[in-house]
Amino acid sequence: PKPPQASARMSAAMRDALRRLASRATVAVVSGRAREKIREFVDLGDLYYAGSHGFDIDGPGSLRHSVSAEIIPVLAAARDALRRSLAHVAGASVEDNRFSVSVHWRKCAPRRDAIERVVDDVLASPPFAGALRKSEGKCVFELRPDADIRLVEDPTSIAGAIEEESS
Repeated sequence: PKPPQASARMSAAMRDALRRLASRATVAVVSGRAREKIREFVDLGDLYYAGSHGFDIDGPGSLRHSVSAEIIPVLAAARDALRRSLAHVAGASVEDNRFSVSVHWRKCAPRRDAIERVVDDVLASPPFAGALRKSEGKCVFELRPDADIRLVEDPTSIAGAIEEESS
């Protein structure tokens, strides 16, 4: 069976609404998912896409902006450690979002606390301690670089990246 994040779809009506909005204004799609995945999901050119909570941005023309690219190997190692540690938990899945790692537990909610302990144990061990931080969403734990960036805290600052590219 597909993990829950793989079954997400955008309706034709929503895509059409975004298309109409983009014909009138600059539109940026911000998601916790990988930029490539959200671009494929939305499937509209001429929009700006901010994946991994703003750590990875692209848009029309040559706009390309990434933050903390040096952390990608650490995130990949965390992803692998979590997949090994959670392989026995039916319903848990680990998603690689390039600049973040998501641990989905919607299909195994009764095991939420045990899954969080595994995530916390991984985060407490080298090289992850101090390099990554955990946040929690709806039935998901996310590991992100422990970096202080405006795009994560204030998505409206994506406009600054767009303006810099345009000038």
